[in-house]
Formats: sequence, structure tokens, C-alpha cells
Amino acid sequence: MSRSVLSAHGAFLLSGLLSSLPVFGQISQVDSVLLHRTLPEVAVRIHPKARLLSAPGETRGLYTSFGHELLPTSRVAVWHGPPDSTRTYLVRAVRVRLGSRMPEKASGLFETRRNFQEGRVHLWLSPGTRAQAPEAAQNLLAQKLLLTPDNAGEKKGWLRFDVAAQRVVVPAQGLFIIAEGLTTQPQETYVRRRILVRPLDGQTPPEDLDLHHPKLKKGESVRTYSYVEVSQPSGSQRLAATGLFPTLAFRMVEGSGQCQSWVWRPLVVNQPARWMPVTEVQAGLRKREPKATYALDYNFDLELEVEEL
Repeated sequence: MSRSVLSAHGAFLLSGLLSSLPVFGQISQVDSVLLHRTLPEVAVRIHPKARLLSAPGETRGLYTSFGHELLPTSRVAVWHGPPDSTRTYLVRAVRVRLGSRMPEKASGLFETRRNFQEGRVHLWLSPGTRAQAPEAAQNLLAQKLLLTPDNAGEKKGWLRFDVAAQRVVVPAQGLFIIAEGLTTQPQETYVRRRILVRPLDGQTPPEDLDLHHPKLKKGESVRTYSYVEVSQPSGSQRLAATGLFPTLAFRMVEGSGQCQSWVWRPLVVNQPARWMPVTEVQAGLRKREPKATYALDYNFDLELEVEEL
């Protein structure tokens, strides 16, 4: 009887001791279940990869720092393609850099004068390939972006327009950013650009410059003034100095293969305007002055912020 009691008591103690030791097989099994359990209240999101698409080139001297005038009816465009055609990219923002406007006097040559008092700028996205002209009539955005003197006060000339909410996908063949100059007031109509000349005698009133039949005498000096003439709803005409309109910054490139920019202009004076690649616009100047810095091809500072999906 006593042996049975002791044996049962000893077995009870032994089982207690064994139960306190780690059972590796059980713990491994429990851990395995816990490691593979999904918690529904936890949401895991991979941070999207952001890319900045910009055309190549670099600023060179005062010529590029003063930029390209965006007078009413003038247009420029820059092509951007997806970094990887097998991936999908959404446009997050459109970025534009204003260049410095020409100084009013020699003392302001190195001053930054990016803010403008006259004109406005439309910006939009259009499909198109690098080798063909932009489809300017098509707009991938819900409506055109508008740059005015009121929202053009960013540092270093860079301005950013957030369009992420529109969920615009970059086409596989690429797209163009187009910038178009507008009149200061929506109801105004652009008439023409005028260059007035005035002798330095201080008495003769300014006259329109006739390049074909100049009225200058040999040795005579004149002062020139450049204006944009616009028509107002009342029918009256108004002159606005071209130096008060916005300019778009650009950068020079070494070879034509790096040029991604186009301009809207006539090939010959008094001919209808059309889209022309900058390489075609600069061809004659490069031929005449092959070593001149300002004769190189260039790209405008119109950039895209994209998000890789």
C-alpha cells in the first residue's frame, strides 16, 4: 500500500518537473502559427517611387539667364518619356522655371527680375512622340493650368502645380508640356508686336521701325522700344512693354540628340506659324556662328514629377 502511494506521489512530482521544462516541439508549432497570422486591422502600404523628369542642359551666361519671352500667342513645348516603358507612371505635378526679365538699365544687369507685371501663361499636357510635333489641341488635364503675376513669386523662379488628384498616366510614347503666352486681361486681344525708334535729340516723337526702309541717317543714333499692342473691348489700343512679360528659363545642350524642345513660330516672316523643333530654329544661327554659345540648341525648364506604380 505504502509503495503504491509513494510511487504515485513520485510520478506526480516527476510529471510536475517535466511540465516545467520547455517543450520545443510545441513552442515551434505555436510560433509558426503566430508568424503566419494576418492582423486585419493593420494596413501595410509601400511608399511610391517618385521621379523628376527634366530635359538635359545647363545654363550658360547672361544669354540663358534672361530666358525666352512668352509674349501673347507664343508657345513652347518640351517632350518627356517614361523612364521605363514597361512600368506605369502617374503625373504628380508640373514644374516650370521662370527666367530673369531683361533689366531696364545697366545697373540692374545682375538682378533677379523673375516676377512679371504683364501677361499670363497657360500650361497643359498633350500626347506626342519626340520626333513629331505636339498635339496641342489635346489636353490630358481636366483644364489648363494658369500662371499669373499673382502666383509667380516662388524662390529661384521655380513654380509647382499639383495635379496628382487628376490621375494622369504618362503614355508609353511620352507627352509634351506646353506653355502658351496670353494677354494680361482675358478680354484683351493680341494685335501685333511693335518696335518704336526715337532719335536722341529729345524732340522727335517715336516712330515704328521699318526694317526694310529705315529712316536713319548715316551716323545717327536712336533709342528703340519694344512693345506688345493689344486691343481692348472698347476698341481702344494699348501698348505694353515686352520687358514686363514673363520669360521661360532654358538650358543649352551640346548635341542635337539631347534637344527635346519645340517652339511655335513662322519659318519666314509674315508666314503662318507652325511647330518647329529647336534644332531647326537654331540651324541657321549655328551655321553662321558655329562657335557661339547662344547658337547651341536648348531645352526649356518644363519638368514633370511622376509617381511609379
